Amino acid sequence: MKKTLILDSNNLLYRIFFMNQNRAADVDLKLVFLRCIKSYVNLINGADEIYSVWDARIDADSTNFRKDEIDVDYKGNRNYEDIKLAHEHDDAIMELSESLGIKNMFPKVMEADDVIAWLTRKLPGQKTVVTVDQDMLQLIDRETSVYSPIKKVMITTDNFHEMTGTTISNFLDYKALQGDKSDNIPGVPRVGKKTALKLVNEDIETSISSEDYKIYEKNKKLMDLSYGYTVHEGEEDCYKHQLTKCSNISANLDKFKELCYKHELFSIVHKFNDWQSSFSTNKKVEEAVVSLMERLNISV
Repeated sequence: MKKTLILDSNNLLYRIFFMNQNRAADVDLKLVFLRCIKSYVNLINGADEIYSVWDARIDADSTNFRKDEIDVDYKGNRNYEDIKLAHEHDDAIMELSESLGIKNMFPKVMEADDVIAWLTRKLPGQKTVVTVDQDMLQLIDRETSVYSPIKKVMITTDNFHEMTGTTISNFLDYKALQGDKSDNIPGVPRVGKKTALKLVNEDIETSISSEDYKIYEKNKKLMDLSYGYTVHEGEEDCYKHQLTKCSNISANLDKFKELCYKHELFSIVHKFNDWQSSFSTNKKVEEAVVSLMERLNISV
């Protein structure tokens, strides 16, 4: 079965950046980013395809449909000056990653989370999403797993209840009731984990006040990674177009080595055989891409 690795790259980049701020000596953001990807490829014993998914907009004045149409305060707690600093090496990271055969993708009016959700629905075979964003757990099914780099655990249908305390079908309601501080989404007042677990097994609308129900409904729209496609039909065309553009991308390890010299990533060059074994081109990839594009009615 084809294996695909899907990276929540903004999430990964920010974790590296903010962890580095607490260190006595700076580390090369590009180097750590690439090493992380290599470790995830090895974790699943090789990947036929790798997608690196990014948010398109990174400053405070930018917006997306969640902020425009649902809640103007969505992600209003972010430090956008730090975020800009974290993205200083984007061009180099994308150039390096593309030479490894990694396909970079971006949203239009949505977010990286929505692109990842689309990919998990459209790509055939086994998908592994790498992220610490708990909203992604709603994507888990028999073909999609989520790896948490912080907990160092692969979350699947088999251990989902053990890891979350609830079921996949109830997870979105469970999260919507509690909110998400990292995205500046306040939860329903006086509802914590225990109360949320109780409510998801009841009729939520009749179990809480009408005002609290409005909060829950708004939160669910913000967190639901399928909701946006019901109001922005053209978004899928944007992803199909990108899929067509990146269909010919494959690993060019000679170019990757040149870029490592260019960016002074000598520790990679010194252990280049390890990188070759992780990112050697798999001939099945081209066949899988053509098959997917045919199913999406994209000309090849």
